[in-house]
Amino acid sequence: MQENINVEIMYDHYKDSFEIITNNEHQRNKYFILLLILLGSLSFCIIDKDLVTKSLNGWLFESFKINHPININVIQSLNWVFLLCFTLRYFQICTQIDRGYDYLHKLEETISTHIIINENFEFSREGKSY
Repeated sequence: MQENINVEIMYDHYKDSFEIITNNEHQRNKYFILLLILLGSLSFCIIDKDLVTKSLNGWLFESFKINHPININVIQSLNWVFLLCFTLRYFQICTQIDRGYDYLHKLEETISTHIIINENFEFSREGKSY
């Protein structure tokens, strides 16, 4: 009886841990897209600063009736700061995902030792390749 309760608790913990990893993967994908957007905007600023400045000032005037010109160097500096912050967060999430999969493999081994159906049974969601 006690053995079944422990296995159920471990399995619930396993499901919750896997859900956390899945959420982290979705968050990582969003940060990746943000990084691509920031890199693209930096590339445009490097290629033609004047065109970006005119386009940005024109868009601000059309949308918000702001007639004050914006210095592109300020925009580029902010872009670099956001790029640094998002890159750090992206790699933190990647590391967290890798460590989470290592932890899931240990949980799978522990649960496998408690569940014995036959000799070849292995409790595993995704195999050892992750």
